[in-house]
Amino acid sequence: FNMPELWWSSWCRRSNGYFGSERGDGRGNFDAYQTWFRFQIKPTWVDKSTGKAHYAWHKFNIFTQWMESTKQTVILLFDPHRDIKVPLLNHLSHKLYSSTVEVPYTMHVYFLEELVRLQNDAVWSIRDLVRNAEKIRAEENGMVTQSDYARLHDVARHAIHVSETLDVAIDTVEAMRKACSQFLFDYRDGVAGIQACSNFEFFQNVLRGLRSRSASNKDRLLNEIQFSFNVIALKDSELARYDSEVSVRIGREAQTDGRAVKTLAFLTLAFLPATFISAVFSMSFFNFNPQNGKWTLSSKFWVYWAVTIPVTLLTILLWSLW
Repeated sequence: FNMPELWWSSWCRRSNGYFGSERGDGRGNFDAYQTWFRFQIKPTWVDKSTGKAHYAWHKFNIFTQWMESTKQTVILLFDPHRDIKVPLLNHLSHKLYSSTVEVPYTMHVYFLEELVRLQNDAVWSIRDLVRNAEKIRAEENGMVTQSDYARLHDVARHAIHVSETLDVAIDTVEAMRKACSQFLFDYRDGVAGIQACSNFEFFQNVLRGLRSRSASNKDRLLNEIQFSFNVIALKDSELARYDSEVSVRIGREAQTDGRAVKTLAFLTLAFLPATFISAVFSMSFFNFNPQNGKWTLSSKFWVYWAVTIPVTLLTILLWSLW
């Protein structure tokens, strides 16, 4: 099919969109006219059971070869997703029964019709996600959580990609339109060719409108993200202020508890001498004779000190070790 070698390069396979054309088969036969182009579309949808947004990457990766002598066009559609392949084949089959391929760009009009349909669905799917976020915020009186904030950022990523594919599609259609006009100027003229070029301008305008809608979706998403950020920041500041107030109250309670402990310690210390003295004089080492009013002390009183002092020292030592 006289496909150019650069079409198989890695940078073409990774490109997000392009258009190229060439007349002739490279062997002196100018009866053939080849075109190759690529578009990308990113549809999104919401899983109703989980509420999570899902997405896919679809591509138009097409090579065509038109033969002037036979008015036949060979179309090679590479790796199409079923959401693209089935509608496109049905669309082409229906259109080809009622049209003739007078110029190589007749078929491209049908491709662009399907492209616009898919891009329209992609843009409005983002719009539905944005609208759902706005409705949820309104129903919950502006209450926003961390999960809502993360979900909005995820939707924003999809919106950025949709805008990217639209920008590239507009430029690609413009390149296609110029190539069509140049073909008519250089090689032939006719109503079919003029109509094809006019259709390119129409689809280009439609894609520009979708691009504006996509930009509006991004702006609305940014508004929701900014609102969510402010709400969460306000909540965090309120929580921080509440935590500060709690810390102050805890400090005040700690001061009150400290004063109470000091009071108890002072009372214990104040009564400790009297308690010690009363305990000592209540032992059997002391004896009071009420008849003569005299105190007597046992000669074994040293036993008390012999036991008390070592036990006290041992207690202090164990406490220090602990």
